[in-house]
Amino acid sequence: MKKIHLYPIVITFLALFIACESDDKVVDEVLGTYTSGAVLRTLEKSGSFDMFRVERVFAVTLEEQDEQNGELIERVDITVDFVDNNKTGPSGDATNLGVAFATLAATDFTLGERGLPTADFSYTMQEALTALGVTLDQVLPGDRIAINLELFFTDGRSFKADDA
Repeated sequence: MKKIHLYPIVITFLALFIACESDDKVVDEVLGTYTSGAVLRTLEKSGSFDMFRVERVFAVTLEEQDEQNGELIERVDITVDFVDNNKTGPSGDATNLGVAFATLAATDFTLGERGLPTADFSYTMQEALTALGVTLDQVLPGDRIAINLELFFTDGRSFKADDA
């Protein structure tokens, strides 16, 4: 009777031993192929756009965090998009995407309160419209101006919102 109880135990241990012996473990594959990215965090923002006061300043304080606490940052490229949601102007759709707007070099970042690099960036609605080649007459309620950031590392990698 003892032999009958011993067989299932031996078979179970053998099955576990054989199953755990493979060199193709998922965890080894994941650890061998993953890379660390980075985060651009908005710490503060002030101002807003106003179609009737295009000189108003919109300001942002950014914080960068990577696997080496900011040592990998080369630059941040800033592009601007205009999305014409009305399409009623004389030229039809004035949508313009991915227009180069500014660059923050690594030297523009200073060490912040949390020991990570921070940088300030500010612009007016008029500066954004000028970069886009869009006149104020083409802007109607419902249209959208978006600022996009792309972080570049010294090792050649880059990260933007689509990579999250």
